[in-house]
Amino acid sequence: MSLPFSDVWAFPAWIGLAPVLYLVAEAPTARRAAGLAYAFALVWSLLCFRFFLHWSPVGWVALGLFTSAFYLAALLSVRALARRGIAGAVFGSAAVWVLAEIARSRIPVVGFPWMLLGHAAADDANLRQLADLAGVYGLSFLAAAVNAALAFVAAPLAGETLAGPPGTPVRRRLCASLVAAGLLAALAYGDAQTGRLGARMRAGPRIAMLQGCSYQKIDRSNEEKQQQLDEHLLMHAEAAA
Repeated sequence: MSLPFSDVWAFPAWIGLAPVLYLVAEAPTARRAAGLAYAFALVWSLLCFRFFLHWSPVGWVALGLFTSAFYLAALLSVRALARRGIAGAVFGSAAVWVLAEIARSRIPVVGFPWMLLGHAAADDANLRQLADLAGVYGLSFLAAAVNAALAFVAAPLAGETLAGPPGTPVRRRLCASLVAAGLLAALAYGDAQTGRLGARMRAGPRIAMLQGCSYQKIDRSNEEKQQQLDEHLLMHAEAAA
């Protein structure tokens, strides 16, 4: 689950949360569920934010503890929702996950909106177009719903010994169909949007954007700062030409 946030491979964000949702929901005791949920949440947070190690190891640990608390609450809420039925397990899980992300991002002073589940879709030209309708939280909801459908619909169907939330086969198929339809609709909307954007970009102005690397700004001498400034000015001149 940390791979999509390391510019390595975005696909695990759409399947990697499913085993966690299932294991937490089906854990034999609440204590075991909490232990599994927090182990995942903390390790995932620390891996995603490992670039903070360069600046502050203490801050890295503190950030991991802070963000993992929200995911712990979300996963334990998923456990409660899964006992209410298949619809709550699939769509309730997605809603709870988004609420946790909103809380983590929007709390004044300590709000930290990096590494949300929806950000994993940033490299997909079609899926990321959904953000102009629903923001990153809409993408997070879609990704969480896909994971929940895999955990609570696909997994029990794949193995007879695997339990699942209560619900009739019709309701299970309906939930899976709605999630699949949402994903296909997002892809279709994105394809239409990229087509329109492509036509506008071919007819419109050409834009170049330059962004410096934060790692280059740490522990630099005055000479290195001046060199970086000169290089940036040169790149701007090349782009303008």
